[in-house]
Amino acid sequence: MQQFITREEFEAVKKALGVKTSQVTPKTKLDANTAGVDATEAISGDVSTKKLTTPEEKAAFLKEAKTDFDSKNYTASTPKYEKLLETNYKPAEVNFYLGQNWYMRKKYDVAISHFKKSAILNDKAAYMPTLLLHSAISFENIKDKENAKSFYGTLIELYPSSDEANTAKKNLSKLK
Repeated sequence: MQQFITREEFEAVKKALGVKTSQVTPKTKLDANTAGVDATEAISGDVSTKKLTTPEEKAAFLKEAKTDFDSKNYTASTPKYEKLLETNYKPAEVNFYLGQNWYMRKKYDVAISHFKKSAILNDKAAYMPTLLLHSAISFENIKDKENAKSFYGTLIELYPSSDEANTAKKNLSKLK
């Protein structure tokens, strides 16, 4: 992940989020649901006034945000993920989903920023192949071909048998 960030940036993001890398261990895939949370427990209403104090409330809110995301309702899921970040709930995973939200809306520079934070906090997450692919595509779309090539190469090297690596190989061959 060295192409993502300098040591100073890494320390600043960790300090701003108030976490240590070893504390963050999301293990869900992009399409995985939060275990143990009933859909009827989902929180609704004005996001800005939500008080997410218990782990159960935060888990239910994350599930609601993921439901919005899965329904392609990125406008509704974005403030929910931002609220979860305010509470420091699963910051690596939440930053990944925020990156996905912005990526799907073609706001690639914002997506890259959230993907970067997610990777800093947990570079072993199950969603890393998707994060690397979408980072590379985002760089390609903002005309940063060198970073795009680097991310495609990293994805192919670290996850050679993944579907994302196959896509990366095709995209990389078009860039050369």
